[in-house]
Amino acid sequence: MALISSALNAANSTERTVVEMRHIDCRGWDKIAEALYMSRSNVFNYYNSRVLLMYTVYSIQVQYY
Repeated sequence: MALISSALNAANSTERTVVEMRHIDCRGWDKIAEALYMSRSNVFNYYNSRVLLMYTVYSIQVQYY
């Protein structure tokens, strides 16, 4: 769990913001795009990038522990 948390904290702060707005603030995609002044497709790109990073870190964690 600590590795996933560190993956969420790493790298791009926009990615983290998108994930937090979606899962912690429970905002819809349109509201996130509006708040960040970007298109929905860019919001999806940031979200997918962060989720892929978290999945990769989790996979490595499971493989080596």
